[in-house]
Amino acid sequence: TLGGTCRERHVSTLPSDAPIRLKVTDCSSHQRLHTNGTNLSQNSNNSPGDFCSFDPYFSTGKYKVTLRNGKPWGNGVHLKMSQQFMTLADSMGNVAAVVKSRYTHIPSVVLYSPRPRYAGQSPSSHGVSKDTKIVDLSSENGSLVDHLPLYPWALISKSGRTMEDECCCYFIDEESASLSPSARSTRVRKESASLFSSAAAFRGKHGFDRGLHTHTLVSRVDNSEDVPCCVSVRDSNDCDVVDVTIAPGIDPVLMVCYLGAHMKMDIEPILAGGL
Repeated sequence: TLGGTCRERHVSTLPSDAPIRLKVTDCSSHQRLHTNGTNLSQNSNNSPGDFCSFDPYFSTGKYKVTLRNGKPWGNGVHLKMSQQFMTLADSMGNVAAVVKSRYTHIPSVVLYSPRPRYAGQSPSSHGVSKDTKIVDLSSENGSLVDHLPLYPWALISKSGRTMEDECCCYFIDEESASLSPSARSTRVRKESASLFSSAAAFRGKHGFDRGLHTHTLVSRVDNSEDVPCCVSVRDSNDCDVVDVTIAPGIDPVLMVCYLGAHMKMDIEPILAGGL
């Protein structure tokens, strides 16, 4: 959960035994670029799927996450975009997760956590500074003394380049998580997908009404069966606002990052080729 002892009175960001109902507001202007269900594909050459940063389209903007009544959730949680990363943090600068774009023809991102997902998991080469900036720990200026390390959590990938294509979440594979940073670096360059499970943990798709995007349904994949666990519904009066309902026991931090990444990957193919 976000926050320390002096902030425990704030709403927890941990999974709940009751549905969690949130409002997510896109405070930037990017959302307005994909309010219809048109095909966003374009003709371009395939890019290498190498696990490196590639996010030329999103350098500003922020998603504000609140309760339905507008009150802060998790001590003022927001999803902030920068040139290469999206960072989920609270108003005090406590980072809960980081989303990083990958250089792939089919949009995909990697989700990082400031906490290991398995015992003995080695950190990535990325870290978070005190002012929530993402730094490269493999460089001369990077140091674990001054920065919080980030651990690979999940791969979020679309099946295609249009809004109609589904978007899946694959968790980090426990066997790969114990690799040393140098061993992982070599493996990532050659077969980045092998760091993550081949079986999707969550699968989401947009819903449309007469060509307009109205909602997004995320389902938990249980023994090859999809069990709905999160739904975001676009506000009919404000295209930059969605109401999100998360089922009991589902990690709300994961769902907020998933939804932000899904929206982001919808827009990237448009901006890559122009409108």
